[in-house]
Amino acid sequence: MNHDEAKFGRETDTPHTHVPKKSSWRILMVDDDLDLRGIVVKLLNYSGYEMIDTASDGADAWQALLKVRYDLVITDHKMPKVTGLELIQQMRAAAMWQPVILVSGTLPTQEIEWIPELRIDAMLAKPFAAAELLTTMENLLRVIENPAVMKANQMLKANELPIVPTQTQLNSPTRILLVDDDRDFRELQKDLLTAAGYEVESAHDGMAGWEALRTNDYDLVITDNH
Repeated sequence: MNHDEAKFGRETDTPHTHVPKKSSWRILMVDDDLDLRGIVVKLLNYSGYEMIDTASDGADAWQALLKVRYDLVITDHKMPKVTGLELIQQMRAAAMWQPVILVSGTLPTQEIEWIPELRIDAMLAKPFAAAELLTTMENLLRVIENPAVMKANQMLKANELPIVPTQTQLNSPTRILLVDDDRDFRELQKDLLTAAGYEVESAHDGMAGWEALRTNDYDLVITDNH
């Protein structure tokens, strides 16, 4: 694993939105292209991110992840020894739920569909614009700055169901629409909420959810994104 300590100072006027405490985020950049690694590190340093480690392939990245708790991982897909998807699969199997940005000249969309547990947070096709990478990073880091959002996100990614108070314990909505393309997880959520006293209907995707909203009234909608 290489560590680029080059510092280019903090940015002053840039078109993208600032994320507080950029210098405190730990970021791992994984790519077998040495030149691209260097460019991305310089870009991030210039934009205020200081704690950046790099790895030349998925195998080196995995060793780094075992030693350091990173807040964000940016990884290429096609690399020697361990590919980007294999790296992400190892991370998720080890309950490492930090956000991951997958960058690749050819995005492996079909492979990703075959492995839904990867939970890739964002994908960028090479070549990508600097502003595109920075905006994507800031959107993801802004989410994990909120402890409540991060806890809920981790709970859903780990397929762990929260303890839901019964309807008599809280003055809560009674009619809920649950939208998720993961059938098993959708049914588990529905069973839990129904047992807690809520009236629950489910939809398998956004289109089916939209049709349900057009024909029925709900007090609350719980929806997956991807």
